[in-house]
Parts: sequence; structure tokens; C-alpha cells
Amino acid sequence: MKITDLNGESLEVTDLDKTIKQAEIFKDYEHENKDFKDLDNRHKSYWNDLYQKLQILKNNQNEQPIKKDGIQSFIHYWKLDKRV
Repeated sequence: MKITDLNGESLEVTDLDKTIKQAEIFKDYEHENKDFKDLDNRHKSYWNDLYQKLQILKNNQNEQPIKKDGIQSFIHYWKLDKRV
């Protein structure tokens, strides 16, 4: 799976669950030293964006096909208007 990060870089996700756990940890990380506040804000924005995109991938992965009259359709939980 590929995902585009906040900087427009394409990242390959090889283990979605582990990547989600990593993003979940990093999205709330901040230094105790407030001199790093600007850096922390940029990193939080990056990791929150990535975390949301990973959650969308996970939700899409969990979609189950439903057969109705021989036609297969999918239930989509929700999608943000972002390139994933």
C-alpha cells in the first residue's frame, strides 16, 4: 500500500497495524523543553495527518463486499477529501 504524506512524499506501508501504532505514538509526542514548540507543532501536524490517512486505509481494508442481485457493491464508512 502507498500513502502520500503531508509533504507530498509517497510512502510504502508494509505493515498497516504497526504503522498505525507508530503514528499514534508520535502524533502526541512533544519535548519537555518548550524551545522545541515550533518543531513539535510541525511534527504533530505531520503525524496527525498521517494517522488519519492510515485510519482511512484501515477502514477501507475492512470493507466487506455485499452481493445484491448478482452485483457486488461496497459499504464505504467515510473518506476524507484527501489523496491517500
